[in-house]
Amino acid sequence: MNAFERGLALLSPSWALSRARARAAWNVALAYEANQVGRRAANWQAGSGSANAEITPSLSRVRNRSRDMVRNNPYARSAITKLVARSIGTGIVARPPANVLPVWKEFVEVADFEAQHDLYGLQSLIGRTVFESGECLIQRVRGGRQSSPLQVRVLEADYLDELKFGPLSNGNFAIAGIEITQSGQRAAFWLYDHHPGELVQLPKTWSSKRVPASEILHVYEKERPGQMRGMPRLAASMMRLRDVDEYQDAVMMRKKIEACYAAFVKGGPGGTGTLAGAQQTKTDDQGRRVETLSPGMIMYGREGEEMSFGSPGAIAKDVYTLDQLHAIAAGIGVTYEQLTGDYSEVTYLSARSAQLELRELVEMFRWIHFIPMCCRGIWGWFLDAYYTAGRLRTATYPVEWTAPAFPWIDPGKDVKAAKDEIMGGLTSLSAKIRERGEDPDTVFKEIADEREKLDELGVKLDTTLGGGVPVAAPAPAQPKDDGEPAGGTKPAKPAEDDGDDGDDD
Repeated sequence: MNAFERGLALLSPSWALSRARARAAWNVALAYEANQVGRRAANWQAGSGSANAEITPSLSRVRNRSRDMVRNNPYARSAITKLVARSIGTGIVARPPANVLPVWKEFVEVADFEAQHDLYGLQSLIGRTVFESGECLIQRVRGGRQSSPLQVRVLEADYLDELKFGPLSNGNFAIAGIEITQSGQRAAFWLYDHHPGELVQLPKTWSSKRVPASEILHVYEKERPGQMRGMPRLAASMMRLRDVDEYQDAVMMRKKIEACYAAFVKGGPGGTGTLAGAQQTKTDDQGRRVETLSPGMIMYGREGEEMSFGSPGAIAKDVYTLDQLHAIAAGIGVTYEQLTGDYSEVTYLSARSAQLELRELVEMFRWIHFIPMCCRGIWGWFLDAYYTAGRLRTATYPVEWTAPAFPWIDPGKDVKAAKDEIMGGLTSLSAKIRERGEDPDTVFKEIADEREKLDELGVKLDTTLGGGVPVAAPAPAQPKDDGEPAGGTKPAKPAEDDGDDGDDD
């Protein structure tokens, strides 16, 4: 406490105490390094806006750049493709009740409004759009082809009218094309009739139209409370991707320039003659002589000429590129090996560790974002449409979702571990089958049908001979009344007593 504060304490102890508390709080705040202000943080500008305030002004440009990266950058394309393959694969399959299954399979085949994919193909398209563009819209189409009461239409986020902002005439307000109520719930989406960047002008109006929220599914990775729009997965790594791309282009150009200069001639009689043995002489735009050498040529120089040959440096991995690629992979959410295809230094332990970490990230995307926002929404539409059409008895059937299995690093070890978990009662056989992306009921039926067929044909395999199937241990043998064990083997007869007690007389 300085002299001013001591004097203040004499005049007003409450003021002095308030000042002391404020000073203590300030010192605590400055204890965080990230809160320091100085040379290191001079150019660090961090906003305090909401998720929508931070995302909306940048969304369109970042989305366009992300698409450009996927089109033209091999690393970006590899990352997005492998994210889709790991997360969606051949589809996240629904397992409805048996009486609903035939109707569901019918819908799966005709779900695409554009008649090019089945439902699981649409899932792959939706997943790719979310990773590449940050978000995807799914529109319900009531009625459609092949007498189906429902189809779904996949739309890019460009259909949203991002200029629709502020209060609306119905008392709601809009944020970047999404209409929400005063309580914060989604009420509608403002959509264009066609893509604003379409190649040809379609005979429809450019003004957006209000579509109720019940007709649209909005799929994106929600990372902050209140976040209304999604950002591409490449956003955090985009500048590094561009830097690496430009750096590699510069290295390649340097190598090309080095390769253009085969030899350098110094000295010579007046510098007006040509190189001995040269096959062709040209002059560049500045009047300098350029001569061509052919492979395998033996050359004899003139008196006074001195020749040295260029030696381009070898292209090898450099620390800068490796560091950048590791950072890019971390920002996207894939492994370095998946990003680059470089498995030259992978061991079993490192591959398994990376696979387990990737699995956690993929499972989080599936069960936190994709299944709730996409799969369950389409399932609800399906029940509503087919119940209304009289194809289902109720609109409240349960469903289970089975995602594709993850590839194994060492199938032998993984299968043994799964068997040990089942034998130890830590999990069920059905759970392990679902982890492999299969339907347990279907697998059990196939096994039963197969074994029945093999028995009819008299074919014996390990699976039909009980190989590897756990068998309960036999109960201990119970003795019969006559002292003979249940097994039928009598115990050895005890030796007769000869009266010898073992003492020496």
